[in-house]
Amino acid sequence: MASEQTGANSIYEYCLVLGLSSNVRQKASTIFTRTSEVPGVGEGYSPTERMGGSVYSAALICNETARLQELANAANVNTRRLENCANEQLRMVGMR
Repeated sequence: MASEQTGANSIYEYCLVLGLSSNVRQKASTIFTRTSEVPGVGEGYSPTERMGGSVYSAALICNETARLQELANAANVNTRRLENCANEQLRMVGMR
């Protein structure tokens, strides 16, 4: 439960920094929760990378602009790992 609350707070912060809508925030929270429940999905990625990946994935799904570099800076993670994590999440939710 505490991990989900921390995730929600970080997702909110990343969306706020990037100027993304509440729709993206809600979708990112859903993606983070769904992908966290599936064994093997997100394995090898930190919780921060998974949260950032969820925001990036949600922005793509909602057709909003999220610059990968800005998100990586906000989350303090590597852009390549963030992109790879987002792609894995998108495959899991059936978008890639």
